[in-house]
Amino acid sequence: MGLFAVFLLGIANFALHGVAMSRGRALMARLTPEARGMIGLLSLIFELGVLIASMAMVVGGEIGWLWGYGLYTAGNGVGAWFMVRGRL
Repeated sequence: MGLFAVFLLGIANFALHGVAMSRGRALMARLTPEARGMIGLLSLIFELGVLIASMAMVVGGEIGWLWGYGLYTAGNGVGAWFMVRGRL
């Protein structure tokens, strides 16, 4: 059950990432297209790494990682909200 929850949180994180990268006007407008592409790629790799690490730890019985990943997702949600609203 914990693995499934982390998986669903991972889907949410990737969706939030997509929203932030496509609609984060104020912050992203300052960057060149090449920089935006590189930042997008590196941040996707980072998101995947965090997801895989969290899934591996939850499978290993470390349920605290589920709560930590949930907090990480909440932080991503707040950050995406700020970017979409133009506050960043």
